[in-house]
Amino acid sequence: MPLGRRKVLPLDGSLSPSGMRDLPPKRVFSVYEERVTSMPLSSLEGRVALVTGASRGIGTGCAEVLAELGATVAVNYNRGQVEAEKVVAHLKTLGRDSVALQADVSDPAEARRLVHWVIDRFGKLDIVVNNAGFNASPPVIMQMSPEETVERWHSTLNTNLAS
Repeated sequence: MPLGRRKVLPLDGSLSPSGMRDLPPKRVFSVYEERVTSMPLSSLEGRVALVTGASRGIGTGCAEVLAELGATVAVNYNRGQVEAEKVVAHLKTLGRDSVALQADVSDPAEARRLVHWVIDRFGKLDIVVNNAGFNASPPVIMQMSPEETVERWHSTLNTNLAS
């Protein structure tokens, strides 16, 4: 494609992944960003979402986008209560109902309890974003015995894959 000419990109979902290959990375992101930001803000109106691990990072971002699109959002945290409450306060400034709920979702019983809390509070649950996870920093792992390292590995996998 000559410089200065722009390829017209459909934003109706008809651009296939193979069609994206020819685009520079920044343009690919821009295409997806345009699709998301062009969605009507009421597209999730009346829906209830639960985001695990939503007290920071990617989970917070997911909670914000869901709220911006109209969803009521339950913000799950394990240890970051203060951060989770800040996320909830922010979501409420967007005009959305939100609540922070503590649960260790690596424990199946607590995960079930969390789902029941959301349903009891909001009457239903439409969307779940399984975002909870963690990693052990390399300096911590280097100080562990081989047995501790294996145990941490299994704990990390259990949380990141099953929570």
